[in-house]
Amino acid sequence: GYAGLFGGTILCYLTALLTIIIFYKEVEKKEVVREAGYVEPVTPNLLRDMFLLIPFLAFVFLHVGQWMYTLNMPLFVTEYLHAKEANVGYLASLCAGLEVPFMIILGIMSAKMETRTLLMIGAILGGGYYFSIGIFD
Repeated sequence: GYAGLFGGTILCYLTALLTIIIFYKEVEKKEVVREAGYVEPVTPNLLRDMFLLIPFLAFVFLHVGQWMYTLNMPLFVTEYLHAKEANVGYLASLCAGLEVPFMIILGIMSAKMETRTLLMIGAILGGGYYFSIGIFD
């Protein structure tokens, strides 16, 4: 049911938060200077190179979560909350309307805050969002 869905989502956010707190470390970036005509000696491989695999998996998991929300939110609104189908459109429009301002604000914040702090705030807010959906009528 929805309690399990939102409870599982909260658990995922808490796992992400704990992972950030325990394992996250800032990585020093090395400036790589290559001359014109440089050819890689070995072609990068998605399954062999962690610098490709980890962002790929993060991208996949991000979109799995997005599609779970996209598929379940209309059912939650119409079947569980017994609201009109028009409310699904209002909620989808609200989400789309808030995305751009939040991206701009987070872009500004990323220049002024550490990545670890932003990730922790995101995990707390994300978990809090699904927690609030689970407990409020």
